[in-house]
Amino acid sequence: MRKWVLPAVLSCAVLGAQTKPTDVFEKAPPDVENSLRDSVAKFFNAHVQGKFRLAEEVIAEDSKDFFYNMEKQRYLGFEIIRINYAENFTKATVVTGVEVEWRSPRVGLIRVKPPMTSLWKVENGKWVWYVVPQKDWETPWGRMKPGPDDPNKMMQMFKGVDVQTVNSQVGIDRSELRLKGYEPSQGEASIRNRMPGEVKLVLEAPPVAGLEVKLDKTTLRSGEEAKVSVDYKPATMEPKPAAAVSVRVEPTGQVFRIGLTFDVQPELKRELPKELQK
Repeated sequence: MRKWVLPAVLSCAVLGAQTKPTDVFEKAPPDVENSLRDSVAKFFNAHVQGKFRLAEEVIAEDSKDFFYNMEKQRYLGFEIIRINYAENFTKATVVTGVEVEWRSPRVGLIRVKPPMTSLWKVENGKWVWYVVPQKDWETPWGRMKPGPDDPNKMMQMFKGVDVQTVNSQVGIDRSELRLKGYEPSQGEASIRNRMPGEVKLVLEAPPVAGLEVKLDKTTLRSGEEAKVSVDYKPATMEPKPAAAVSVRVEPTGQVFRIGLTFDVQPELKRELPKELQK
């Protein structure tokens, strides 16, 4: 199967940084955060418009050669997911979801939004994008190790995985939960991320009276697991229709559907035809 080359993943990948983290409980001053967001927007808007020179004003002097020489790709859109500050708000790591097109012979052209990490620092009073060269690159799809002579050539050789491979790395342990429609009951399902990068989860629950659905994590790093907890307290003992909970995975586009079945009282169940008693 032919795999799609994903140079965009590398174009903004962090090439390593060792910084002293700012206390996570400290919130950046509004003017600092607004200034950083403006610079990040200029950088990524240049990629959306395909006018890469517009990004020059927010690129550090010592990183411009790297930016000029690296392979670039237009993006369909972007969204700032998380900002982690360091060194008294003079450096930052920004995680951005970048929307790109991904072509696969199996499903055709689809849109994905992999999280991408970039480094930013204050230079001459302005937030600028920068890189610190090292022996490997951390990307949403794993760690890339270029040769010592020509890292740009190695970047061109990086290939993204096909859709089937990606989808197999994020999974759920069950597709149905059986609850009691006549008394309080609970259920639980687990979603595990085996991808090298992190994914985001979006929960959608049906508007059923007495039904409470919770997702304990909305962001899953590599190797982490999230729990979908269902707590049902029926208001009546009457039979209830089936329902379903959905969890959408970004950027893979997967949707996990968890069917909810509500059992009837045992004495009523015995009166049903055998094929319905199951």
